Amino acid sequence: SSYFDVVESPVSVNNSIVVTTTADVVDAYDGEISLREAVAYANNYGLANTITFAESINGSTFYLNSELKIGSDLTIDGLANNALGIVLTTSNDVADQRIINVDAGNVVLNGLTITNRRSERLQAGLDDLSIEEGGAIYVRTGSVSIYNSLITENAAENGSAVYVNEANSTAYAKLVNCTVVANT
Repeated sequence: SSYFDVVESPVSVNNSIVVTTTADVVDAYDGEISLREAVAYANNYGLANTITFAESINGSTFYLNSELKIGSDLTIDGLANNALGIVLTTSNDVADQRIINVDAGNVVLNGLTITNRRSERLQAGLDDLSIEEGGAIYVRTGSVSIYNSLITENAAENGSAVYVNEANSTAYAKLVNCTVVANT
């Protein structure tokens, strides 16, 4: 009998991890890799520096129950593996939440739609978002470089789309070939 369960490592030899489910769960034994699990692997164990999405979840929306807190160098590539149309948003029962919090590291986001679906939430009678800083993305320390992405329908008192911590002189954000629209 063993004192430890051996779980196959989700990391391939090229130091990347492929997300295989849209469910926002952490369950090492379900045979799937969620986006939250992939970010945790990178943050806590340094097991991945690139996250991609399985072609089977092409065009999927990820309804997040809490923000994704990134604390290490990491690339989330929504265009790899022929995956297109990856959407990151909040669950309907979650209020006052941004999508991504860059707590440290150099983060690259590519080919994603990042939205809190503000008008849809209001039309459905859900609570309005009242985030103080960074409706979609908050950069506390480190950096975020965003490529080929859409940032829309987010709300915050400061930086409705992206907010960079003014108190940290090394924190920054770069957007290339992005559309930033309808943020309040």
